[in-house]
Amino acid sequence: MNHKEIERKYLLCFVDICSFLSSNSCEFVEIHQCYLDEFTRVRFVEGKYELTIKSKCDVIRDEFTYPLSLTTDQFNSLKQFLPHISKKRYKICCDREGIVEVVIDVYDDMSVMEVEYDSIKSLNIPLEEIVSHDIIKCIEEEVTGDESYSNYCLAKRGVK
Repeated sequence: MNHKEIERKYLLCFVDICSFLSSNSCEFVEIHQCYLDEFTRVRFVEGKYELTIKSKCDVIRDEFTYPLSLTTDQFNSLKQFLPHISKKRYKICCDREGIVEVVIDVYDDMSVMEVEYDSIKSLNIPLEEIVSHDIIKCIEEEVTGDESYSNYCLAKRGVK
């Protein structure tokens, strides 16, 4: 699958967002990823493996995703030699036109929110129209385009 990803990323206060997620009984999926390089990952989520190739970290980038046939042993072998990361991904309900999805990724000691838009024009939608005030209060800063918050860099730093 090939598509343009139009996305903004926000660093969230870890303690506050974890409290919000647990008090609202939000559901999550576990995601495990290994990185071949900064643009190429192998992901295991919901019982499936996939290969994803992305262009440079920016608001708008190309994304290509392909299914992979791997065993658990093969994936675990990759993890021995490659930077890898695990996270819990919470999908936040948002039925605002122009928004593809809102997710909160929680690692062991940090969390980020990603808002994916359907067009460049949709980037003008205020956050107040996308997520609740309780989530907005958790935002520490926008980190869109800051490669140090890419999953690849987090995996290389050993964030779990």
